[in-house]
Formats: sequence, C-alpha cells, structure tokens
Amino acid sequence: MGSEVEKKDTLKGFEAAAGFFRMRLSRRLDIRQMPELSFELDESIEGGEQVLDLINKVSTDTLETR
Repeated sequence: MGSEVEKKDTLKGFEAAAGFFRMRLSRRLDIRQMPELSFELDESIEGGEQVLDLINKVSTDTLETR
C-alpha cells in the first residue's frame, strides 16, 4: 500500500537488506545452504480493498434506494 514511489523505495530497502536477512535466517534455520532471497510487491491487499469498496458502495446504494 502507498504510492508507486513508496512501493519502489520499500522494495529497494528490502533488496538492500537481503544479505542481512539471509544471514539472520541462516543462524536460525537448520539447512545445508541458505537460498538467495528475492522480494516482490504483493498487490493483492489493494485488490481486496477495491473489492470491499465496491461491495460497500453497492450496499450503500441499495439502502438509499429503499
């Protein structure tokens, strides 16, 4: 969530910290090799929010027409 610039900045921050996250995970996980980490934006929350807004609009419109 946030503007496109904020999303890109957040993704850049996670990518910059990937080595740190990988090091911390390798200390806690009992695996032979720690895989590389990659990060992607998940826009499903925004999609769900749009669906909820539409449902609320339909509900409000329906109540107003009664």
